[in-house]
Amino acid sequence: MWDSFKDIAMQSNIPWQVARDLNDMVTSSEKIGGGEFNYQRVAKFNSMMNECRLIDLGWNGTSFTWMGKRRGGVIVKERLDIALTNEEWCINFSDTTVLHLLKILSDHHLILIDLKTFLYPRGPKAI
Repeated sequence: MWDSFKDIAMQSNIPWQVARDLNDMVTSSEKIGGGEFNYQRVAKFNSMMNECRLIDLGWNGTSFTWMGKRRGGVIVKERLDIALTNEEWCINFSDTTVLHLLKILSDHHLILIDLKTFLYPRGPKAI
């Protein structure tokens, strides 16, 4: 996956975005509970983001997008679902926001990317 992202980053100047469950975190504040935080894994993830010239768009809403239980009923919460973009995206869609919505039939929260930009002009509705 990261090799594909690197190829896109190196060969293209167009705005692009990756929004999905990457099963990684950007900082230690994105995890509560469970086992010890893996700082090496986070460093590797941040390094890959830098190599691919990707920027974390941040979020609005709940801080964590995934919740699970471990042995003994220990609850773990993590921000695993993330929206990453390149600089061209930030320039062209500067009002983009990421919203963490409710969980529906999943252990992950939905994420909504709101561009707040109309790509096509809208005219009055025909009667």
